[in-house]
Amino acid sequence: MEIKKKEKEYAELINFVQQKYGINNFETTDEIVQNYLSGTLFDIDNIETSIERIFALVCDRYGVTKDSIKSKSRKLGVTEARQMIVYQLMTGLKLSSLKAAKVVNRDHSTALYAKEVIENRIATNQLLIDLPF
Repeated sequence: MEIKKKEKEYAELINFVQQKYGINNFETTDEIVQNYLSGTLFDIDNIETSIERIFALVCDRYGVTKDSIKSKSRKLGVTEARQMIVYQLMTGLKLSSLKAAKVVNRDHSTALYAKEVIENRIATNQLLIDLPF
């Protein structure tokens, strides 16, 4: 009986994440929930895996590709997704602005600006898209 209860709770959590954040990809949602439950969404010991997780979550939610994030595109969706990735790299993984910028093919001042923009949007509730971080 306990297993059925846990399966139901897990299914409800998956459904909640999919509805709240509009993520349609089950594997991505499952990964978010698994990481949430285990407390390892950001794995400081494995930076590369965490960076890939952040890219997967943000790209899935914003409907952009990793290549577009690293491109010179200035389209609004790509720009905010890029800023969100930089923000998560700097706050979640504690990367320096230089390292975070390198991940998205930008310079450190752009990374500092991206972090500031997302912090301001969070403070004023003006994010285009909410993310489960």
